[in-house]
Amino acid sequence: AECFQQAGYAAVGVSANVLLAKDHHFDRGYDDYDASFGPADNDGKPFDMLYDAIWAPVEKALATKKPLFLSVQPFDPHFTYKPHTEFDAQLPCDGAMPAQPSGWWQKTLAESGVPAPADDPDWGDHARALQPLRGQYEQEVRFTDVWLGKTLARLKELGVLENAVVAIVSDHGEGLWEHKNKGARSFLKEWLATKGPDGYFFA
Repeated sequence: AECFQQAGYAAVGVSANVLLAKDHHFDRGYDDYDASFGPADNDGKPFDMLYDAIWAPVEKALATKKPLFLSVQPFDPHFTYKPHTEFDAQLPCDGAMPAQPSGWWQKTLAESGVPAPADDPDWGDHARALQPLRGQYEQEVRFTDVWLGKTLARLKELGVLENAVVAIVSDHGEGLWEHKNKGARSFLKEWLATKGPDGYFFA
């Protein structure tokens, strides 16, 4: 943003990630910047709420007749995943592909040395409980895609895309419980013993 601003651009930034707030100095280089959409627990606000915050600063920037640098950072998809029931017919939460390879959870947990709960001797219930979250992740990807399309369509209406470069990037991917956390073995064993094999143990 600082480089674009120094080159004569009007710079606008909106983010649903509260960690990128102004008091952390992520607003440097922006003429307008807002990252107030995420609550204190960093669970983020969905893209449709962020969408509403984009246009007033964009139209203000366009009124300056300067070229525009716009940074939009939604927080979807991001754990904790939220269901989007409008996609249930296309992407049912119970229809996502199971974590692969099958059975690796049980093997990894057995190797951890932590005894299984009496009511879940093969850890299978824990594995099955996280499966719907993979479906929610797929719904969040679709939700993000839809709202990204609406954002680009609105930018096109405003004439911004007539001479523009659009870059779509991600800050990280998701393991979706197909990889083990790379923390120290002693830490992972303690975590399992106290909290169970939730989404933190399995990335």
